[in-house]
Amino acid sequence: MRLVLPFTLLFIVGFCFGCGGGSKGDSAADGAISFELTSATNEDFELTFAEARSLGLKFASLSVPWDEIERTPGVFTSGVLGDANAFYQLKEIPVLLTIPTIDTNALRLPADLQGEQFSSPNVKARFAALLRFVLNELRDTTLVGISIGNEVDGLLGYDPNKWAEYLDFFESGLGVIHAQRKGTPVGAVLGFRGFLSSRAAPLIAASDVALVTYYPLNDDFSVRPVTDVSGDFESMVSAAQGKSLIVAECGYPSASENGSSEAQQRDFFTEMLRVWDLYKSEIPYLLIFSLTDYPSTFVAELGQYYRLQDGGFLAYLGSLGLRRADGSAKASFEVLRMYSASHSSGN
Repeated sequence: MRLVLPFTLLFIVGFCFGCGGGSKGDSAADGAISFELTSATNEDFELTFAEARSLGLKFASLSVPWDEIERTPGVFTSGVLGDANAFYQLKEIPVLLTIPTIDTNALRLPADLQGEQFSSPNVKARFAALLRFVLNELRDTTLVGISIGNEVDGLLGYDPNKWAEYLDFFESGLGVIHAQRKGTPVGAVLGFRGFLSSRAAPLIAASDVALVTYYPLNDDFSVRPVTDVSGDFESMVSAAQGKSLIVAECGYPSASENGSSEAQQRDFFTEMLRVWDLYKSEIPYLLIFSLTDYPSTFVAELGQYYRLQDGGFLAYLGSLGLRRADGSAKASFEVLRMYSASHSSGN
């Protein structure tokens, strides 16, 4: 569940992912890791980035919701996209780009389109124009992949007609991207359960790359056992239908309200990284959510955004970090530090 920030902050997050250099030549053959970069209280981005860099960050993630780019019909906001293009070109940082047409349970179409079906010619034509604009603005940026939507199963639900409409819309957008940016893989981020469902199979089949978010939780937002990780990864690779799989988000809360703890979060990341090592040829990119816990005030805002005030949900949102909100490290931070050190040395 990508926690959507205001558009300007989304770029700040993406911008700082890339600080300090990198290379277009960085190979994902050995697995490329990234982090949702969140700062601790009163911490500047330079220090935040240094912490992420110490954990082995190799690619960036940039999310640009449709309704933030096109606030007025046919009028696109270029500002941060142009800045991002210049920065990522300079630093040679590859980017995973997400355009949330759907963001979990939120519809992110421009206001004047929200009464129309995704499969309507008008919606598809407007989206094609948006894609051409975004890709032109990011013309010098190396793209790991492009996702049309974020956890789209959250809004499509169990309605086969909605899935069919979205598939039609997706295929239209995929064609535009293929014409504009040959060789860039296109897919749609799905939540873990939706990804494994038969409903998602046609969408994955139509994609160039499979994308999934992985938070092993029960319906009440309590954590599932760490012992489930190996089977979950096997299931995700199987559901990817032989396509390269990107884990666009991977996280585990540490809050007691979720039946977890900082020790259990540590055990999750220890096991998850062990299992990922076994699947890196199938899963070349993985983003950990998140570097730092969100402060309680921001968690409350996110609960309003997602229209869900359940205590377990809010505890989950507020405890996904490898660090606490004040910047102090949890046990899982050390797990990532040791993993990065061992892999960068070739061990």
